[in-house]
Amino acid sequence: MGHLFITGSCYTESCQSIQRLESYLANESLCLELNLYLQELGKNISANALMLHGITRKINVWTAQRKYMLKWTAKGLLEQGPLPGQQVIVWFHDKSIFYAHDCHQKSWFHKDAPARPYHKGEGHSFMVACFFSCDFGWLCASDGWTAEQFMFPGKVKDGYFTNVDIVEQANAAIDLVNELYPEFDHIFINDNTTTHLKCKDTALSAQKMSKGPSSKFYGNIVHLPDGLVSKVKTQMGPATFTDGSHQQLYHPDGVFKGIAAILAEHDIKVPACAECKVFKCVAPMINCCCCCVLYNQPDFGNVESILETTCRERGVLVRFLPNFIRLYHPESSCKDDLKRNAIEFLDTNKFIDAYCKGLNGQQAAWAAHKYKGHCILPDSLMDDLEKANIL
Repeated sequence: MGHLFITGSCYTESCQSIQRLESYLANESLCLELNLYLQELGKNISANALMLHGITRKINVWTAQRKYMLKWTAKGLLEQGPLPGQQVIVWFHDKSIFYAHDCHQKSWFHKDAPARPYHKGEGHSFMVACFFSCDFGWLCASDGWTAEQFMFPGKVKDGYFTNVDIVEQANAAIDLVNELYPEFDHIFINDNTTTHLKCKDTALSAQKMSKGPSSKFYGNIVHLPDGLVSKVKTQMGPATFTDGSHQQLYHPDGVFKGIAAILAEHDIKVPACAECKVFKCVAPMINCCCCCVLYNQPDFGNVESILETTCRERGVLVRFLPNFIRLYHPESSCKDDLKRNAIEFLDTNKFIDAYCKGLNGQQAAWAAHKYKGHCILPDSLMDDLEKANIL
C-alpha cells in the first residue's frame, strides 16, 4: 500500500486492476515533506505509517470493511444483490364497468323546492377488461394489437363476462406478452371472484357429499353458457392416493362410493358426523366431520382453477388477490383514471355528435343541455332548433 501511495498507482474495483498514473514524487514539496516525516519516524518506519501521513481523521475499521459487510433492507430482509433468473413482470387484470348516468344527478336545489320525479337507474352499461403493469402500463403493442375485451353487459345485450371469456382473454394476453417482452417472466394477478376461480366440471369438491353410497350424487352442477343448469350428469374425480395413483370415486355401475369408503381406502378414521351445518366447521378442527377431513386432503385442497391450469401450461403463473385488498394495489388508481376519463368522454360525446351534424358552438351547447340523457342527438334535432329560434 505504501508503494501505491508513493508511486501514485491507482486500484479500481470496477476493473479489478492497477492503473499506472504519474508518480507523486515528482512534486518536490511533497518529496521534501515525506523525507522530514521519515526522519522523525526513525526506525519505526512502516508502509502503514507512510500511508497515514497527512491524515488527521481516524479511519474506522468498519469503514474499510464496508464492502465485506452484509446489508439489510428497511423490512429486515437480507440484501443479496441481483438474484439469478429472469426479471418478473406482474400484470394486473382490470375489469371496469361504466354507466351512462354516472355523476349525472349532481345538482343544487332550493331547500323549499318540491321533489320532481325522474328516471331512476344507472342507464346503459359498458364494460372494459384489460391488463396493465407498473413497468409497461397498459398491455398494448405499437401497432394497436391488444388483449382488451369490450362488452355491453346484460341479459338482453351481450350477456355477461364468463369464465370462457376470461380464459380466452388470458390466452390473448399471453400471446401478446410473449411477443412484446420475451426476455421476462410474467405473472397475472386476478381478482378473487367466482368467475376467475371456476374449476372444471369434474373437479374434486367435498361439499354436499353423502357419507354412504348414493346413486343420486353426480358431482358438480354443470351450467350452460346462458346460465341455465344442464341436465347432463357429470361424475367427479378421480382422486389421488399418496403414491400418485388414481382413486375412483364411483363404482363401475355409476353409484357413488360415499365419503366413508373413500376415507377407508386412505386408511383414515371416519368421523361420526357426515357434514357440519352449511359446511362451516369450527376452527381449528379438521376432523369434526367427514367432509372436513376429505376437504383437507392434498388432492381435494389443491384443486386448480381453469384459468390457473391454462396459464400454467403456457408458462405463466396466476395469482389471486385476497378479499378486501382493492384499495392497496394499483388497480384502484387505474379505476379512478378510467372513470374520470369515461365521464369526460360522455360529457363531450354529445358536442362531438353535434359538430358532426354541422352545428356551431351555441347550437351544440343548447342541444347538449336539451338532450343530456341521450348518448347521441336524435333525428328531430333540426326541427327542435327551429322551434327554439336557434337555427
